[in-house]
Amino acid sequence: MRAAPILILALSVQPAWADCTGATDRYNTAVEEVAYQLKRYARCVRDSDGADDCAMEFGRLRNSQTDFEGAVADRQSECR
Repeated sequence: MRAAPILILALSVQPAWADCTGATDRYNTAVEEVAYQLKRYARCVRDSDGADDCAMEFGRLRNSQTDFEGAVADRQSECR
C-alpha cells in the first residue's frame, strides 16, 4: 500500500517539471528575440540619417519586450 502514495506523488511532480521546462524555453526564446530586435532597432537608428524614424523597428522591439515580460512571469510562476 505504500507504493500507491509514492506513485501518485511521482506523477504529480512531472507536470510541474514539464511546465518549468516549457516556461524556460519560452524565456530563452524571448531573450533571443529582444536581443535580435534591439540590434535591428539600433542599426536603423544608426543608419537612418534622418530619413527613417525607425517606428516599425521600435514597435517590434516593444512587442518583443512585452513577450519577454510574459515569459519572465511564466518562468517565475512555473519554476518555483
